[in-house]
Amino acid sequence: MTASSISGSTGVAVQHANDIKAIDHPVVGEVVLDCDVMVIPGADLRVVVYSAASGSPDADKLDLLRVTGTVPPSVAMNV
Repeated sequence: MTASSISGSTGVAVQHANDIKAIDHPVVGEVVLDCDVMVIPGADLRVVVYSAASGSPDADKLDLLRVTGTVPPSVAMNV
């Protein structure tokens, strides 16, 4: 995981770390995502963002999950 500090327009320094995470999903299989974590020092606030590169197979898997996300895995696997 790499880390850096970002200073926003408010002058508050935000700590930023990023990593790559692989998630094994029961319907679409392995999904590799970029993970960005932003933390404001001294505050109990953390923003975690997972994303996939546009047009990548992992982005396609996320699109599929957006559609099938409310369907139980046993039903989705038979679609």
